[in-house]
Amino acid sequence: RKADEGLATISEDGRSPISLKQMAYVSGLSFGIISGVFSVINILADSIGPGIVGIHGDSPYYFITS
Repeated sequence: RKADEGLATISEDGRSPISLKQMAYVSGLSFGIISGVFSVINILADSIGPGIVGIHGDSPYYFITS
């Protein structure tokens, strides 16, 4: 509600430029994308550290399944 009010105050005609459904969709999509990016970064960080799982004697498909 606060975001909708803020968008309405900066618009030219006093109405919010996007609906609440659109705002919820964009927020959810952005959260999902950022979550995926952090997951990929975590896997890449695990790949360079000591005690790497899936490299020596374990399944060679560790990074694909991760």
